[in-house]
Amino acid sequence: MFNRKAETHQEEAFTGLDAAREYAENTRKSTTKYRAFFSNLEALGIQGKYLDVGAGTGNLATIIAQKSPDVGITALEISADMVTIGEEYIRKEGIQDQIKFIKGDSTDREMMDRLGKFDLIYSTYSLHHWENPKKRSTI
Repeated sequence: MFNRKAETHQEEAFTGLDAAREYAENTRKSTTKYRAFFSNLEALGIQGKYLDVGAGTGNLATIIAQKSPDVGITALEISADMVTIGEEYIRKEGIQDQIKFIKGDSTDREMMDRLGKFDLIYSTYSLHHWENPKKRSTI
Protein backbone atom coordinates (compact mmCIF):
# COMPACT_ATOMS: atom_id res chain seq x y z
CA MET A 1 0.00 0.00 0.00
CA PHE A 2 1.50 3.40 0.94
CA ASN A 3 3.60 4.57 3.86
CA ARG A 4 2.04 6.62 6.62
CA LYS A 5 3.37 8.07 9.84
CA ALA A 6 1.89 6.42 12.93
CA GLU A 7 1.07 9.39 15.11
CA THR A 8 -1.85 11.65 15.83
CA HIS A 9 -0.57 14.67 13.89
CA GLN A 10 1.04 14.05 10.54
CA GLU A 11 2.96 16.49 8.44
CA GLU A 12 2.48 16.05 4.71
CA ALA A 13 2.87 12.28 4.49
CA PHE A 14 2.82 11.95 0.71
CA THR A 15 5.61 13.87 -0.99
CA GLY A 16 6.47 13.64 -4.64
CA LEU A 17 4.36 12.95 -7.69
CA ASP A 18 5.01 9.21 -7.58
CA ALA A 19 3.76 8.95 -3.99
CA ALA A 20 0.70 11.08 -4.83
CA ARG A 21 -0.02 8.94 -7.90
CA GLU A 22 0.29 5.73 -5.82
CA TYR A 23 -2.03 7.20 -3.18
CA ALA A 24 -4.57 8.12 -5.88
CA GLU A 25 -4.52 4.65 -7.40
CA ASN A 26 -5.03 3.00 -4.02
CA THR A 27 -7.87 5.28 -2.93
CA ARG A 28 -9.74 4.81 -6.19
CA LYS A 29 -9.79 1.04 -5.70
CA SER A 30 -12.01 1.20 -2.61
CA THR A 31 -14.87 3.63 -2.22
CA THR A 32 -16.72 1.62 0.43
CA LYS A 33 -15.19 3.81 3.15
CA TYR A 34 -17.35 6.66 1.83
CA ARG A 35 -20.63 4.73 2.14
CA ALA A 36 -21.83 6.56 5.29
CA PHE A 37 -20.69 9.89 3.86
CA PHE A 38 -22.73 9.35 0.67
CA SER A 39 -25.76 8.30 2.67
CA ASN A 40 -25.59 11.46 4.78
CA LEU A 41 -24.90 13.64 1.75
CA GLU A 42 -27.93 12.25 -0.06
CA ALA A 43 -30.11 12.77 3.03
CA LEU A 44 -29.02 16.42 3.22
CA GLY A 45 -29.98 17.05 -0.40
CA ILE A 46 -27.73 20.11 -0.65
CA GLN A 47 -26.97 21.37 -4.15
CA GLY A 48 -24.76 24.27 -5.20
CA LYS A 49 -21.16 24.95 -4.21
CA TYR A 50 -19.17 22.44 -2.17
CA LEU A 51 -15.79 22.85 -0.52
CA ASP A 52 -13.72 19.68 -0.05
CA VAL A 53 -11.07 20.45 2.59
CA GLY A 54 -8.07 18.15 2.35
CA ALA A 55 -9.24 16.85 -1.02
CA GLY A 56 -6.12 14.81 -1.72
CA THR A 57 -6.16 13.72 -5.34
CA GLY A 58 -9.88 14.37 -5.69
CA ASN A 59 -11.28 10.85 -5.52
CA LEU A 60 -14.28 11.79 -3.38
CA ALA A 61 -14.87 15.07 -5.23
CA THR A 62 -14.86 13.17 -8.52
CA ILE A 63 -17.43 10.64 -7.33
CA ILE A 64 -19.67 13.43 -6.02
CA ALA A 65 -19.35 15.38 -9.27
CA GLN A 66 -20.23 12.34 -11.35
CA LYS A 67 -23.28 11.58 -9.18
CA SER A 68 -24.41 15.22 -8.98
CA PRO A 69 -23.72 17.14 -12.20
CA ASP A 70 -25.32 20.32 -10.79
CA VAL A 71 -22.79 20.56 -7.94
CA GLY A 72 -19.62 22.64 -8.28
CA ILE A 73 -16.71 21.58 -6.08
CA THR A 74 -13.67 23.49 -4.90
CA ALA A 75 -11.08 20.89 -3.92
CA LEU A 76 -8.74 22.49 -1.37
CA GLU A 77 -5.47 20.65 -0.86
CA ILE A 78 -2.24 21.70 0.83
CA SER A 79 0.01 19.37 -1.20
CA ALA A 80 1.03 20.63 -4.64
CA ASP A 81 1.72 17.04 -5.73
CA MET A 82 -1.78 15.92 -4.77
CA VAL A 83 -3.23 18.89 -6.65
CA THR A 84 -1.22 18.02 -9.77
CA ILE A 85 -2.41 14.41 -9.77
CA GLY A 86 -5.97 15.49 -8.95
CA GLU A 87 -6.05 17.92 -11.86
CA GLU A 88 -4.78 15.19 -14.19
CA TYR A 89 -7.54 12.87 -12.97
CA ILE A 90 -10.43 15.31 -13.35
CA ARG A 91 -9.25 16.20 -16.89
CA LYS A 92 -9.14 12.50 -17.73
CA GLU A 93 -12.69 12.10 -16.34
CA GLY A 94 -13.88 15.21 -18.25
CA ILE A 95 -15.17 17.04 -15.17
CA GLN A 96 -12.65 19.88 -14.97
CA ASP A 97 -15.50 22.39 -15.39
CA GLN A 98 -17.17 21.01 -12.28
CA ILE A 99 -14.16 20.65 -9.95
CA LYS A 100 -11.58 23.35 -9.34
CA PHE A 101 -8.44 22.43 -7.40
CA ILE A 102 -6.90 25.05 -5.14
CA LYS A 103 -3.53 24.57 -3.46
CA GLY A 104 -3.96 26.09 -0.05
CA ASP A 105 -4.48 25.74 3.66
CA SER A 106 -7.90 26.06 5.30
CA THR A 107 -6.28 27.95 8.20
CA ASP A 108 -5.35 30.79 5.83
CA ARG A 109 -8.17 33.23 6.62
CA GLU A 110 -7.45 35.57 3.68
CA MET A 111 -7.46 32.72 1.18
CA MET A 112 -10.69 31.31 2.65
CA ASP A 113 -12.33 34.74 2.41
CA ARG A 114 -11.31 34.93 -1.28
CA LEU A 115 -12.89 31.55 -1.95
CA GLY A 116 -16.25 32.91 -0.81
CA LYS A 117 -19.26 31.10 0.57
CA PHE A 118 -20.23 27.47 0.12
CA ASP A 119 -23.46 25.55 0.48
CA LEU A 120 -21.61 22.56 1.95
CA ILE A 121 -18.14 22.15 3.43
CA TYR A 122 -16.78 18.70 4.15
CA SER A 123 -13.51 17.00 5.03
CA THR A 124 -12.89 13.27 5.08
CA TYR A 125 -9.82 11.30 6.09
CA SER A 126 -7.61 14.35 6.56
CA LEU A 127 -7.92 15.34 10.23
CA HIS A 128 -4.91 13.20 11.17
CA HIS A 129 -2.80 15.71 9.23
CA TRP A 130 -4.05 18.69 11.25
CA GLU A 131 -2.02 19.73 14.26
CA ASN A 132 -5.09 20.69 16.30
CA PRO A 133 -8.27 20.25 14.23
CA LYS A 134 -10.65 21.71 16.82
CA LYS A 135 -8.56 24.80 17.46
CA ARG A 136 -7.32 25.40 13.90
CA SER A 137 -10.59 25.02 12.04
CA THR A 138 -11.42 28.45 10.67
CA ILE A 139 -14.18 27.64 8.21
